[in-house]
Amino acid sequence: MLKKYIPFILLMLLQNLVAIAQVKFEKTHSVVELLAKADKENKLIFIDGYTDWCGWCKVLDEKVFCAGAVADTMNKYFVSTKLEMEKDSIGILLARKYAVMGFPTALILNKKGQLIVALQGYSDKYLDRIMPIITAGVNQPVLSGYSENIAPDFPSFYINVFAKNKKSAAFPDSATVNAFLTGRSDMTDEVSWSVFKRFYFLVNTTQQNRTLENAKTLNALFGNDDVESVFNSMFSSNIRLAIKKHDAIAFNETLKKGQIYLTSPGWFVFNSKLSQLKADSNWKDMVELITRSIPDTTIGLTPSTLNQYAWDLYTDCKDKAALNAAIKWMEDPVLKKDPQYAHRDTYAALLYKTGNYAAAKKEAIKAIETGKLEKQKDMSETEELVKKIDAARLKN
Repeated sequence: MLKKYIPFILLMLLQNLVAIAQVKFEKTHSVVELLAKADKENKLIFIDGYTDWCGWCKVLDEKVFCAGAVADTMNKYFVSTKLEMEKDSIGILLARKYAVMGFPTALILNKKGQLIVALQGYSDKYLDRIMPIITAGVNQPVLSGYSENIAPDFPSFYINVFAKNKKSAAFPDSATVNAFLTGRSDMTDEVSWSVFKRFYFLVNTTQQNRTLENAKTLNALFGNDDVESVFNSMFSSNIRLAIKKHDAIAFNETLKKGQIYLTSPGWFVFNSKLSQLKADSNWKDMVELITRSIPDTTIGLTPSTLNQYAWDLYTDCKDKAALNAAIKWMEDPVLKKDPQYAHRDTYAALLYKTGNYAAAKKEAIKAIETGKLEKQKDMSETEELVKKIDAARLKN
């Protein structure tokens, strides 16, 4: 008789193991509930801020929050909950309070409800992100720029962009945002900072400079990572505008500000110069900049990033010397470090465009073989490339 029950018992054990290897997200109806539970259990609070449309939020659920080590650690040290930041009333309130703009964003609070940090974006190394916070404990420093008031006196145009009904959310114009900031005597209080953070791309030079003058205070109040992220986005927006207007003075002034106010300006400076060269179709200097920057760890060019640059050259560039330079960095470090389908496909395309048809076909076939191993659903472009290569070889 026991044999009949063994499969059932094994199934139950497996279900229990799966249940254990999950972050336990509490259902909550108020912040007060979370605070009471965190205080009772002497734990930190972890809020997974997501939206239904966010793809990386789903990946975080599927690959991170169900991982044993992550789940066990988070269940031990956090009271966790999930909030849809555009539909849940509490989620909308917190998104507004902390000017949450991208998803996923995890809000980590102490048991008193004070914000310790906001972790933005996806990471497959989540333990590396949360362990320093866990180690620091429940009494660690908080971002003191945020008041205990869950609903500060924000202007209506700010509140509207976090409205539950997105169709009725009216986006402010630049004049409205700048008029509001002009009337603020303190650019470092949470209302001023939240408005600036949400609408940095609408803020004029005068109000930008007023904010930059208070950079040290803002870092102390709201955290260096968050402030730097906003400044980086603002400078990048200014760079794009300067390139569009062909304004060399504004471009160079923004580069100087980035080097002053960003802790690690390497990527910003590199990307700004690269964007300018690409806009000017200056392929020679563009590939020289990329090649020179590959060993620079402060810039941190990944195989995927280099592959994108190489693909841009394949698409837009006819300079054979520039294409050959891209071929070299595709060989090393891209394919040497990460010989995935997408990278092999780009490499094959570059070989084809430079007239190296025999090598191009060989690499295109390798790309397709790699794609099959990766279970790629669509390799039609690579298959079409093989046909183009064969046609070109017949002509020569």
